[in-house]
Amino acid sequence: MQFLIRDLFGNVQDADLLASVLQACGNPQLWRWISCSYSFIFKPLETLRRWGMVCECHEEEGAQGLKFWKCSQNGRRLRGVWKIVKAYSDD
Repeated sequence: MQFLIRDLFGNVQDADLLASVLQACGNPQLWRWISCSYSFIFKPLETLRRWGMVCECHEEEGAQGLKFWKCSQNGRRLRGVWKIVKAYSDD
């Protein structure tokens, strides 16, 4: 990665650590691992987490981008989670 130049960081206390970090950041395998982890682990988990935080009776508000509303059913979607898990496992 050409944009990660040692001079950008100025005078640092642990130059060896900075050199190791810059070397790791320049490794394309690291970025492939991060990309795969995001695509197959973190993004599906975050999507499921966000889905579980809202209630079925206010899905329309969530789809419109509204972020906050009070409902006694928020976070109580466990009985329908199997549909979402199945959809991800089928992909």
